[in-house]
Parts: sequence; structure tokens; C-alpha cells
Amino acid sequence: MLTSVKQQMTEIKFDSPTRSSAVFDIDLDGDEDLIVIDDHDIVFVYENVAGGRLAKPPIEILVDEGAQRIAYADFDGDGYPDMAIPNQDSDDMAILFNSKGGHFGGLFYLDVGQEPFAILAADLNKDKKTDLLVTQLYDNSVNVYSGDGYGDFTVEKVLPVGEAPFGLALADLDQNGYQDILTANFDSDDISVLMNAGDFLFHSEEVYPVGGNPYQVVSFDYNNDGFPDAAVTQFELDSLVILLNDSTGKFDQMLQFATGKAPLSIAVADFDNNGWEDLVVTNSAEDSLSFYLNNANY
Repeated sequence: MLTSVKQQMTEIKFDSPTRSSAVFDIDLDGDEDLIVIDDHDIVFVYENVAGGRLAKPPIEILVDEGAQRIAYADFDGDGYPDMAIPNQDSDDMAILFNSKGGHFGGLFYLDVGQEPFAILAADLNKDKKTDLLVTQLYDNSVNVYSGDGYGDFTVEKVLPVGEAPFGLALADLDQNGYQDILTANFDSDDISVLMNAGDFLFHSEEVYPVGGNPYQVVSFDYNNDGFPDAAVTQFELDSLVILLNDSTGKFDQMLQFATGKAPLSIAVADFDNNGWEDLVVTNSAEDSLSFYLNNANY
């Protein structure tokens, strides 16, 4: 019987609204650290000094205008995670190199086209070097950048997708060993899937209409069959859509669940430790979260 509840909360206040955040171990001390971008294009780096206690004041790094999402991986092969941040209003991407002590001493910019927004880091061609994917809202495309393992990136592909690709995800949908690309296209009300054949060769997009101004897409295994499915927020319909993989890399079923008002982002985790992946959705118009606990009956 539950007799008492002890709540621990650390509150961090900012001078302006925050746009995005990421959690990863910047200094390789075994503790996850916190990175936050605010509305003034400042990147705040909070080091976890022990037991979840965040060092204050944080390290502050000013980047270009319209800084949006954060991708992190070891870009230059020194073993420490670096960061890449697309700047929507200045049409470039900030590359921040980790100076091994959890500080980011090198800041460089890469031109990436008009209105870059979502970003992911992954090894797309299995050469053991980190590559980057960036969506372009103006051009309705995904730019694929190959990494050389020393911190430099070259454009390999510009892949057309639907209109206003706010959401970006990776998953090996057909189990061929290569990560495929998914985008949630806000203005065209659909999902684009680009299958990866290896060596930066991608098939033309497959389009799945979902409606409701899809904002974010994530990959997760809804029915625990070993094949990645997809979950998508529908901003205008106040709902969540799950697309089921038919085990060939195609989506043949779509399920819909109610959310709160104006759902945006999705997080995936096994919250109740039952072996099934659960979801949590942020609802931007009512300051709430919607939880979806998965089980053997889906």
C-alpha cells in the first residue's frame, strides 16, 4: 500500500521560451547531461555533476538565427559526442565540436539550403562514419550529408519529399541493414518513406496519406514483431496515428488514437518495463502530456 510520496523536482527558468532539448553524456563520465536551445538562439549546456545535479551556471553558446533541433554523435573520431544544429532563419547548420572535457570549443557553419528544420545523425552507408540528414521546409526535401570521419560533411543527395517536412525519423523498415528515411509533411498531410539501398542510393519516395497536418514521426515496434512501425502526431485533428509495417517495409494498416489539443512531439520508451514500447505525446495547446501504455493486446 502506498503511504507516502516523495517528489523531487529541479526547476530551470529561462528568459525566453525553449525550442528543443537533448540529453546525452557530453564528457563521458557516465552521467547524462542536458542541452537546451532557447528562443534567442542560445545553446545552454548543463553538465550533470553527480546524481542528477546540474552545474550552474550553464555553458552558453550563441548560434545563428532560428536554431531548431539538435543532433549529436562523434563527428571527428575522437570518441566524444559533437553537435549539429540547423538554423531555420539563417539557412545554415552549426557544427559544434566537443573539446573532450564536455566543452564545445569549435563552432563552424555549413550552408544547407532554405529553412532547415529537422536533423538526425546516423551511419547511413555503414562505413563507420557519422552522416547527417536535414529537412528543408522551403524546398520540401531531405539533404543527405556524408561524413568523412574527421568532422567534414559533403552533400550526397537532395531527396524530394512532401510539403513542409517538420518531422524526420530513421528505421530499417525492410530489414536490409540500412536505415530508411521517414518524414512527416505538415502541409501535404502525408508521410514520405525513402528506402535505403546502401551506398547513399535511395528509392523514390513512397507516400502515405494520414491527414491532420502531421508534425512529428517516430519509429517504434508497436506489435513487438521485430519490424519497425511508425507513430505520427496529427496537429489539427488532435490525434496520434500508428502505421503498421507489413514485414516488407510497407505500411498496410493505420490506427488512430485521441490526444490532447495540438499534439507535437513524441517520445518512445518502455515506461512500465513490460517489454513493449510505449509513447508519450506533448500537447501544445493545453500544456499537457498524453501517455499510451502498450501491452500484449496492443
